[in-house]
Amino acid sequence: MTDKNPTVYIILPVYNCEKYFLEQLMSIYYQNYEKRFLIIVNDWSTDKSWEIAKNFVEDYKIEKKVKIITKENWWVNSAITRWLEELKKIVDVYRDDVLIAYCDADDIWTREKLAIQVAHMQSHPECDLSYHDTVGIDENWILTNPSLHKLAYHDDSFFYLSTIGPHMWSSEMMFRPKKYIDYILPLPTWVWMYQDYRTSLVISLWGWKFGFIDKKLGSYRSWHTSLTNSVKTLNTNSWLSYFTNLQKRFPDNKDLSYVISCCKDKFSIKKKWHSLVYTYFVMLFKYPKVFFLWLKAVLYKILRFGRLK
Repeated sequence: MTDKNPTVYIILPVYNCEKYFLEQLMSIYYQNYEKRFLIIVNDWSTDKSWEIAKNFVEDYKIEKKVKIITKENWWVNSAITRWLEELKKIVDVYRDDVLIAYCDADDIWTREKLAIQVAHMQSHPECDLSYHDTVGIDENWILTNPSLHKLAYHDDSFFYLSTIGPHMWSSEMMFRPKKYIDYILPLPTWVWMYQDYRTSLVISLWGWKFGFIDKKLGSYRSWHTSLTNSVKTLNTNSWLSYFTNLQKRFPDNKDLSYVISCCKDKFSIKKKWHSLVYTYFVMLFKYPKVFFLWLKAVLYKILRFGRLK
């Protein structure tokens, strides 16, 4: 990279997270990596999230390092697209000394998160994206999972399992926009959210380089009214169309066709318990490579063996 200390531009969409928002803002403020710029997109919150962000910037006098914008409520992916529009006004996104980090309003970063991740990207110039381990917590700050990446995939198994999980979480990611800006961003608005899933999938499909940092640099919060849990249905037809278009872009890639066909079958089945059983029977007979990797991941998670590679 041309700059020994690149600037990290942080994506932070927020929607009705007043209970946890300030804690995440403070974890960003106290990062020991100084060259960072935070853009907060308030997605038409109806609680005090907007006031918390505004007071935070004013009280800590950080107007030069934080920008707050608001938009109509169109969910996370639209907020990230709006964030990108704002970023392009500030910096040339194709420069080599620019990095982007996803961020969730209800999670928490450790103080050294950005510094460690930037150092990893600098020492691995071939790495397009890095992600790290994270602990899971609930709405009451109680530890629920000591390692979300007990299963860390560093080979082709990630290519297959990124389609069914586990995958990278958005708050763990840092990537170079020079290569991603035309592929990952802007995100499709019809899918509402799942920016981490789409990013993981595109990495796998295009064969880009990603790196895993085996350190717990954040806490991922799962709570009953979070955005993820509030989405009860998926736009199945849109997903199938999306996978079909991907398949057309790689007509000669047998592995890609294999994975996308599995995805299309998976998304075409309604999410009921008996349908899920049927889904995995379909996987067993039609996509044994995916099925046995999924089964291996489940067994490792249940039995708590060592890290899967």
